[in-house]
Amino acid sequence: MKNYRRLPLNGALNCRDLGGYPAEEGKMTSYHVFYRSDGLYQLTETDWKLLYEYGVRVILDLRSASETSHQSYQSAGYGIETFSVPLQSQEINLEDLMKRLKGADEAFIRSMTMDYSDMVRSNPAGIARILNLAVESLEKGAVLFHCTAGKDRTGILTALLFLLCGVPEVDIVADYQVTWTYIKSMIQSMWGDNACIPLMRSPAENMEQLLVWFKKDQIWELLEQHGWKKENAELLKRRFLE
Repeated sequence: MKNYRRLPLNGALNCRDLGGYPAEEGKMTSYHVFYRSDGLYQLTETDWKLLYEYGVRVILDLRSASETSHQSYQSAGYGIETFSVPLQSQEINLEDLMKRLKGADEAFIRSMTMDYSDMVRSNPAGIARILNLAVESLEKGAVLFHCTAGKDRTGILTALLFLLCGVPEVDIVADYQVTWTYIKSMIQSMWGDNACIPLMRSPAENMEQLLVWFKKDQIWELLEQHGWKKENAELLKRRFLE
């Protein structure tokens, strides 16, 4: 198998392997263990077969129930199990949101500004559960996790997995930042020159601020209080580092 950083899928533009990053003690994150992605509802049969070929056996869908209903997919027929595990506590009506974005005014655009630390603070139990599931599912094969664009919720989970493995912050930020490069053609085709497009960018400061907050508010103590199994950190390293 080739070690693609971005998988060449027809139905998803932002599906990336998390392998190839430097980690603690001179190690490196392994390829074909974790994949992060945007939505999968447009995957072709060839795409699904490629995911299976590249080891994916479990998908963690981080979207809300209304999002999964609006843009659904079926993975079981391709030998891949999907778990719906919303990362955010609030429901997101994607169909309604897209209608509002097309005619958004300045006030609504400001309201869409997203604080990642608020996402974590509002649902630490859910995030602890997702982390445990991500690590424990590796016994079945590679794990792919995704949201709608593969930027915000997916970016938070990626950062937590990388931090547990000692991936340098500069690489965590860089991995987050490239998202816009991959999704901008999709966003522009959907919305043209809509004023909301800047909200879909992935500027470095978004992730930098989250990493600062993680340190300041002792993220691992918070997640342990809400169900994160500390022993899973060592299990993750055994399965994800080489």
